Amino acid sequence: MILGIDIGATSIKVGVFAQDGHLRALAQRRNAPEPDPTGEDGWLIWNPDRIWADVCDCIRECVARVGGGDTIHAMACTGFGTDGLPLDAAGNPCYPFISWHCGRTASQPKVLAQRMPDEQSFAITGYHNYAINTANRFLWLREHRPDVLDRAHRWLWMQDYVAFKLSGAFSTEC
Repeated sequence: MILGIDIGATSIKVGVFAQDGHLRALAQRRNAPEPDPTGEDGWLIWNPDRIWADVCDCIRECVARVGGGDTIHAMACTGFGTDGLPLDAAGNPCYPFISWHCGRTASQPKVLAQRMPDEQSFAITGYHNYAINTANRFLWLREHRPDVLDRAHRWLWMQDYVAFKLSGAFSTEC
């Protein structure tokens, strides 16, 4: 069997597929950012514990539907791009995912542009200087929560965090 996981901005989906690609089971959970309990009004986060719990629930549901006799031979995980999670060396979150819906980094593109022209930033990263980009998240964290970046050992995207939780290996596609 092959396990497919999709961490979307509106839902988390897990599918179990036969070796020939036939879908054998599908489970889904609603996904949405939450208000940041430590932040200002309008600050939104993705709770890594809730996302992990929802992924696990979906996996259990799919495995129960197909029966426990088959072995999962491969896994693929995908998700949406810009929301990353700082993790310490043991793999514990240092701060929640800042949602791309959150406005807390709205002023950082101007700061980044003063340090590096947008053309140079694009040439290095392949991304335009939007508030949701990782460089601007780093700038915000460095200014407002330097302790988070000081403790951070890795920065993983949503799908990479789920793959880490499943495998114990830090890796990313980017």
